[in-house]
Amino acid sequence: MGIEMISTVTTIATTTVFGSHAPTLGAIGTGILIILLIARELLDSHDGSGSQQLAENTLIAIIPLLCMFALIAIINGLEAL
Repeated sequence: MGIEMISTVTTIATTTVFGSHAPTLGAIGTGILIILLIARELLDSHDGSGSQQLAENTLIAIIPLLCMFALIAIINGLEAL
């Protein structure tokens, strides 16, 4: 009985701590993604090898954020069902 209770309390505590920050982190990540996509478009439109290289390097941050955004959209869609 003691082990089951500890497991339940740990699960509830973890959900409470991390569950409350999820919407905030999602909003921050989405905002950063929008800013990076705008920066990439602006850098792509500028002539110059330095700006073109910097535009390509923004993909390092954009791709993981796009995956995160897709995951958030899928989870919210599944919750709505």
